[in-house]
Amino acid sequence: MVKGYTGGVFDILHEGHLNLIRRARELCDYLVVGVQDDSAVIKLKDKPILNTDERFRQIKALGIADEVIIYYDGTKPDHLKRIKPDIFVHGEDWIKQTDRSEVLKYMKENNIELKLLPRTKGISTSDIKERIKNGI
Repeated sequence: MVKGYTGGVFDILHEGHLNLIRRARELCDYLVVGVQDDSAVIKLKDKPILNTDERFRQIKALGIADEVIIYYDGTKPDHLKRIKPDIFVHGEDWIKQTDRSEVLKYMKENNIELKLLPRTKGISTSDIKERIKNGI
């Protein structure tokens, strides 16, 4: 049985998020999806429009993941130590967003396969926020 993991902020749920989660689902038998806690998101980006609980409930309601968790720090392997995935699936920009060296080291030491997927073109939370701001 292959256990997979993917995670993210998942603010203003959109097609790109859905594509990532669906593709992650296809790569494993058991999928855990992590939703990043508000306080951690604020350290890296803007405050999410939807709070942690709202985003958690949306991901859970999709019914794609076998398990949904809330995690804090995407630069530390703490949540991976609890989950023990065989494969870690994320968008191709994940590795460039911030220093991921601790997570990458943990994944290498524990034979966790890293699968980076292309982003869905033409959609992002930032794009949606801009559309709202411009009344489009």
